[in-house]
Amino acid sequence: MPSLRKRKETNETDTLPQVFNGNLSDIPNEIEDADDCFDNSGDDSTDSEIIRPVRKRKVAVLSSDSDTDEATDNCWSEIGTPPCLQMLEGHAGVTTFPSQCDSVPSVTNLFFGEELFEMLCKELSNYHDQTAMKRKTPPRTLTWSPVTQKDIKKFLGLIILMGQTRKDSWKDYWSTDPLICTPIFPQTMSHHRFEQIWTFWHFNHNAKMDSRSGRLFKIQPVPDYFLHKFRTIYKPKQ
Repeated sequence: MPSLRKRKETNETDTLPQVFNGNLSDIPNEIEDADDCFDNSGDDSTDSEIIRPVRKRKVAVLSSDSDTDEATDNCWSEIGTPPCLQMLEGHAGVTTFPSQCDSVPSVTNLFFGEELFEMLCKELSNYHDQTAMKRKTPPRTLTWSPVTQKDIKKFLGLIILMGQTRKDSWKDYWSTDPLICTPIFPQTMSHHRFEQIWTFWHFNHNAKMDSRSGRLFKIQPVPDYFLHKFRTIYKPKQ
C-alpha cells in the first residue's frame, strides 16, 4: 500500500506540469515581470509576439508654472511663506505732515478734519428736523439749539471716556452721588445736551436712500471720508 501511494503521488506531480505547461508557459513569474517593467533593453520583435501583463505606472504630468503655483497654494504647509508684493511706482511714505509732529492734536487733526465734524453736525441737524415733530418732548427737556463742531468733539470724547469708566447706566455719569460721581462729565457737557445729541445722532440723510442703496448706507459717508483721508495722507510702497 505505501508503494502504491508513492507511485500515485509521483504520477500526479509529473502530469500536472504537462497539463498546465501549455497554458502557463506564456505567463511570466513575478521576478520576470518586474525585470520587464524596469528593463527596456529587450528585443522589440520577441516582446510583441508574447502578451505579457504590464504593471500600471504613475506618469508624471508636466504642468505649466501657473498650474504648479495653484497646486502649491491649495496645499497646507507648516512653513508660512510671505506673499510676494509688487512695488508701487512713485515716492512712498507720508504725503501730508502735521504742523507739529510731537503734538497729539496736530496728528489727530490730519485724520479727524473739520469737514468730518461739519458733516456730522449737518446730518444730526437734518435728522432732528425730520423727526422732531413726531417726538413728544418732555416739558423739562432742554430747548434745542444747533449743534456745533465743539459739541460733537465733546460728545465723542465722553463716549470714549465711558469705555474707560464703566457704570451701570449712562445717566450715572452725571450723578451727584459722592460715591459714584464723575465730575469730568458734568463739567464737559450737561446731561440734557448729551441726551439731545445721542437721540438725533445720524450719519446720512434718509431722503437719499433708494432701492440701489447698500447695507452700509446709514454710515457710508464715514468710511468714505476715512478712505479718502488714508489715500491722501500716506502712500504705501507695496
